[in-house]
Amino acid sequence: MVLTPTLSKEQMKRHELLINRYFAERGKSLSIKYHHNGSKKGIYKVETQGSTFIAVAAAIDSSSDLLQEYRLLCELYNGAQFFFPRPFAHYSSDQGQLIIMEFLPHQQIGEFPKYPFSKPGGFFKEFAYMFGFSLTSVNINTGYFPSEPHDGNILVKADEESNLELKFCDAIQFQRGSLEVALSNALLSGFRDESKRFIIQFRQGVIRALKELEEKDEATCKRELEFLKNINDVF
Repeated sequence: MVLTPTLSKEQMKRHELLINRYFAERGKSLSIKYHHNGSKKGIYKVETQGSTFIAVAAAIDSSSDLLQEYRLLCELYNGAQFFFPRPFAHYSSDQGQLIIMEFLPHQQIGEFPKYPFSKPGGFFKEFAYMFGFSLTSVNINTGYFPSEPHDGNILVKADEESNLELKFCDAIQFQRGSLEVALSNALLSGFRDESKRFIIQFRQGVIRALKELEEKDEATCKRELEFLKNINDVF
């Protein structure tokens, strides 16, 4: 678990003033609700005239460069729309900076009800499979991978049959790298222990993405993933 310092009341007040200013300039009334926070930035749920957004706010002199993050989110979304919230705008003033993006009906992993879960093997096996699939799909389509895939940076949603859907958050943590680098990081970073514990399901998700997106056969996929045996030889 990655813990980030909570925002002070003064920081939250400045963020809310900035959000109000952005929407007021566009003639929209709104309500703001604190959602959670990352390192040196606040995340807020904003409801306005029938629409709901996420606003990420940071001080103008903060080490959080939201313009860089916004540009990266746009690149990731354009390459792999299914796995990211849609970015709408970057806004900067003397009060701070904002990213406005799509509000998703997903939950953070820590908040998601894992029991009961109807899929055989339970939530964590299904998550390992979908994480492998999602990670590989993003990497094939964009050349990036999540360097810090901890619980706060992944959102999940399940349908009536307990099929999971994953969305990635905090675009700034994405780095360029090969699929081998991406998968090795996922298994060795310590953020996603269930993927190493359920390595068979994780690899099955990876193979699914390789088949669907690169049209490779089973034998080719397995040959290209031989390096995973150096991390976990249970196949």
